Amino acid sequence: MSEIPVFVETSRALPFVSVVVTFRSGAVHDPVGREGLSRVTARMLRRGCEGYTKERIEETIDSLGAEFGADTLMSGTTVSFEVIRRSLEPLSDLVATMLAKPTFSDEELGRLLRESKAELIESRDSDRLLAGRAFRRTLFAGHPYGRRAAGTLGTLDAITKEDSIAFYKRHYTRRNVLVALSGDVSQGEGEALAERLLAGLPE
Repeated sequence: MSEIPVFVETSRALPFVSVVVTFRSGAVHDPVGREGLSRVTARMLRRGCEGYTKERIEETIDSLGAEFGADTLMSGTTVSFEVIRRSLEPLSDLVATMLAKPTFSDEELGRLLRESKAELIESRDSDRLLAGRAFRRTLFAGHPYGRRAAGTLGTLDAITKEDSIAFYKRHYTRRNVLVALSGDVSQGEGEALAERLLAGLPE
């Protein structure tokens, strides 16, 4: 098994732990015509995994008083969570299952794609976002950085369950990840937690 890069910043001021799991793959890895695929794949992690429906995932996160997020930037995909120390183990078990055994439900994928398209349509009312897109498109003309991480209405329509599963299998691996932790956790505990979170991922 490869050694996972783990970075720990210990602080005992409060009994909280923050964890960030970052895969070195993002929107620049979206196939042409499938822009938005990396973001859709990341968000599908929260939509169901082995033994958990979307609703049960949300209920578990809420019951533990935790915060959880999964999203994609141009060059990386980040899964992050923060939780009080006493709830770290049960939440870590859930996140480990979400990372290793997502279900990619057809129903949830369809719902997520509709929500993503609605977000794109709503964003047309923001002058700041429109100006930012135009700037990036001009500055990075001909480069993947000029494309939209959120995709377009057309590229989102083209994304299939098979596309998402293929992206997940290619990029969600132990060799493509690093982990950072901060808060009420030691270096040794952080390294053990990283191994626990990623134990189910392929090399």
